[in-house]
Amino acid sequence: MQSLVEAALVGTARQPDRARSALEGDQPVDEVVTALDESVALERRVLLAAAAHDLYARAGRMPRTDVEAVRAASAETRPSCPASVATLLGELLVMRPRTLLAEALGRLDAAGMIVPPSLLPDLFDLRDPSVGALLSRVIGERGRWLLSLVDDDADWLRHDALDPAEALRVWEEGSLPRRLAVLRARRLAEPEVARAWLAASWATESAEHRTQLLAVIGESLEPADAPFLESALADRSANVRAVAARLLARLPSSEAALRFAERADAMLDYDAPSAPGIHAKVQKAVGLARAGTLHVRPPERWDAAWERDGITAKPQKGTGERAHWLTEALALVAPEHWSQRFGTDARTLIRAALESEWATTVLHGWSRGAIAVKDHVWAAALWDAWLDDVKSGEATARHESTTRATVLIALYRALSAADAEARTLALMHRPATDRPFGLSMLVDAVAAPWTAEYSRRFLDEIASPLAVAVGAQWAPGTWLEVLEAVAMRLAPTSFAAALALAHRLATIENAPPSHLRELEGFAALVRLRQRIHEEIPGEPARR
Repeated sequence: MQSLVEAALVGTARQPDRARSALEGDQPVDEVVTALDESVALERRVLLAAAAHDLYARAGRMPRTDVEAVRAASAETRPSCPASVATLLGELLVMRPRTLLAEALGRLDAAGMIVPPSLLPDLFDLRDPSVGALLSRVIGERGRWLLSLVDDDADWLRHDALDPAEALRVWEEGSLPRRLAVLRARRLAEPEVARAWLAASWATESAEHRTQLLAVIGESLEPADAPFLESALADRSANVRAVAARLLARLPSSEAALRFAERADAMLDYDAPSAPGIHAKVQKAVGLARAGTLHVRPPERWDAAWERDGITAKPQKGTGERAHWLTEALALVAPEHWSQRFGTDARTLIRAALESEWATTVLHGWSRGAIAVKDHVWAAALWDAWLDDVKSGEATARHESTTRATVLIALYRALSAADAEARTLALMHRPATDRPFGLSMLVDAVAAPWTAEYSRRFLDEIASPLAVAVGAQWAPGTWLEVLEAVAMRLAPTSFAAALALAHRLATIENAPPSHLRELEGFAALVRLRQRIHEEIPGEPARR
């Protein structure tokens, strides 16, 4: 075989005698080549001989016995999706972001089906964490079998409903995303075990990792977490101490939360209105009752003990020290504490605060407290106050890093779904100059998926301004620019209405081509989502 290789490398034209000599072997396989007559070109005979020798060597090898055979995949427990759905998934694979693919995979999972094996390689190549959790539920037994054979990092995809021994191994040896995932799963199954894991590894974790581990605790916070979080207040990292303090503030019966409230109590006091009798009752009934007086006493000096609770000594640039200390102290107290302490409702206390010299500082602290504990009542009252009663210039002057718009956006997260929907629809009636943020935020304000009723009302509200924008030659900052985001959030019951609206608007005379393209893109997305919901049932098929 070696002589054949050398003859091929040198070339039969340069040294034909060497090539003929290489063909004169004494192996049985050489007889196959020597049987060829001279009419077959010399170079062809050399190559045929090399191929025959290679095949002869391979055929003579004995199988290895020191290798463990790869086990076969388990039998599938779910049916594969129909061919039409597989075709649809293939189309969605190339679209970014993967929102539509995630929607389709979610419905596939709800229907109790899995993706076809032919799509597994392409789906695994996505390496997109935004669909990893969904994909892990629809890859089937063959998909899990393939994953077990893969040596590279598949953390974005692996599911983490692991047995305790394997979960502990991943916790001790895995990458941070995998460790966070198994910690999250273990807290749901055995929270005391998860706390023991944290306590054992805490000293060896980096500050950044400790912060992310605390965030996982915050996802399923419970009173039994208080002792561990209290110990985290002694952490050397200011960020870790601040996160631990915010979590303890969400546990009203913890020693830390009681300490936070006691400290803040020294900074606020309230005098109820003194007008008695029927006159006061009538005023209260029609919403004209006096708010009373809120006495605000910001700290005069820094107390080093506060640092343990995540309250830093120095504020950000543009904020006074006393205002900073007051805001931070109030942010660690659930706002309902003030309603109970002063015996009145959130809106009354907020009106009283607005008459104070420290109005925006108090509102800022209360807002952060409401956001932390997701107090719907206080969040709604504070949202209304920031929108209508706090002047934008005043807020930004006192809190350069936290503008009025930023506070309003953050409060949206603490609103109930009904309150968020109502306030968004109300903002749509305001002139653009009177809104605290742009149209993209109005679309994002209500979490997806939108309800059927909200989707219907939203489409009704944008129909008229859209018609004006489509007919204009120049329409920057209009609903045309956010139609794609709207299409991705609509409830399925509104697909037909959305397509009818797009068709109606497309018939407007003299509409610029660029505007029509925006409408076409909107309609295409709605039709694609409509196809997803029509072809994937979203619930198990009846047998």
